[in-house]
Amino acid sequence: MSEIITNDAEVIANDDLECLTTEATHTTNFVENELTNTYKAISDCLDALADTVFAGPVAESSREGLDDFLRVINNPIIENFNNISTSLTEAHKVLTETDEKVKNNVSFVYDEEKGVVFVNNTIPSNLYVDPKTGMVFPIANGEGQIDRTYGQFGSWSQGGYGGSHNGIDVVAKVGTEIHAASDAEVYYCGWDKWTSGSGGYGNCVVLRSKDSSGNYIYQIYAHMQSNPGLKQGSTVSAGQVIGKVGTSGNTPGGAHLHYEIRNGMTWNGDVSLGLGKYYNFNNIRV
Repeated sequence: MSEIITNDAEVIANDDLECLTTEATHTTNFVENELTNTYKAISDCLDALADTVFAGPVAESSREGLDDFLRVINNPIIENFNNISTSLTEAHKVLTETDEKVKNNVSFVYDEEKGVVFVNNTIPSNLYVDPKTGMVFPIANGEGQIDRTYGQFGSWSQGGYGGSHNGIDVVAKVGTEIHAASDAEVYYCGWDKWTSGSGGYGNCVVLRSKDSSGNYIYQIYAHMQSNPGLKQGSTVSAGQVIGKVGTSGNTPGGAHLHYEIRNGMTWNGDVSLGLGKYYNFNNIRV
């Protein structure tokens, strides 16, 4: 398996891609023109052949026979021309979309297994992006502090609440923006419906994405200030603001983000995954 694309990967300059797109577009137009000219030349030859054969009086049966012959020759030419034209149209569409990505500040890198992979350059510079996994940490640098009181997978008891702690808590001011860790689908947005009916997560967002092995993972962002109203099934981009830190649900310690990644959301055989798999916490300076 090839190495996951990271921020340290060599990114081909956007102006180079624009030049490539322009040249490819010119080439596409040239080929289309040449095909059109070739088809016209073949048609002219067939017409000339017909004119030559029928220069004088001929039997109607002979004329019909030659018409059939011309159709047999002509139809495959038209079919092949149309197929090539369709392929060129599709290629031109891809080039146009590529050019649009460049204009929208998206670069690309080349991965040996995946081919060309587009990289979103719009992630705010104050967000930590793990160099190994490409996952964005949801709280910006300088806007919070990781509470290591419980750690991950620790047990806790405070203010009458208790249980296992399967994620990390990032202490931050109410209203601090929470960012999506990756490009993902909105799996759920609303009041917690999982933690034994206690509503412990409060207002929460669950995003579903895939890891490097193609397996679904579920990112949980809990205790939000309010329901951010994200539509289920919609998509978000890495670094996009998906809500704000609050005190909803079980937050006896005050405002913070509870951040957790699971391999399922049934609580029946699925488990919370170690965030250390996705982040090097020694490098995070929130």
